[in-house]
Amino acid sequence: MAKTVDVYWDFSSPFAYLGATQAKALLATVRPRDVVGRTRRKLAAELIAELNDLFGGFKERARIVQKTLRSDDVAFVLVTSPAPMSIREVLYFAERLHESGMRAGSIVVNRMRVAPDGGAPVTVAEAKAAILEGKLVLDEDASERVAQAHADAFKLASLDASHLRLLEGMAGNTPIIRIAERPIDVNDVSMLLTLGELMLAGGE
Repeated sequence: MAKTVDVYWDFSSPFAYLGATQAKALLATVRPRDVVGRTRRKLAAELIAELNDLFGGFKERARIVQKTLRSDDVAFVLVTSPAPMSIREVLYFAERLHESGMRAGSIVVNRMRVAPDGGAPVTVAEAKAAILEGKLVLDEDASERVAQAHADAFKLASLDASHLRLLEGMAGNTPIIRIAERPIDVNDVSMLLTLGELMLAGGE
């Protein structure tokens, strides 16, 4: 009585293929006791041959792709934000690339919050004077709210800068490109081109 052997084929893997031993074990489960059995065995052998041709090709192409990705002509651009969790993630991926023999060409830090011009938050009096000078009609507490928003912008920019220093200390020689937060999202080709030119120029 033929022994039944379980053979598992992982179709999710580009490296999956049947070796000679596995193919023999699989064919042994098809019992050619009669014409039907012999036909089934022949069909199983043809299926194995076709699958090996298919997935064996995947394996070779995967090998070529891996070789290309490890060459000096290829580098990965990693994109992150100033958030601590995002920085930890990008450092993790940079380390995995290094372990795999691939390199990170640069790290782009997107949506960096930048402190407003002036060097220091405005006071309530300065905000009130600016509102009067601009002849703006606002609520009575507008100067207080403007001053608070201005101070918050400085705090957030300082927070992002401190997180960036952590990234700079752990990124090694990988260039870091800073992209300041924009007033609106990038939503058309012209804005995308502008952003690309900014990245090539070094950011900010």
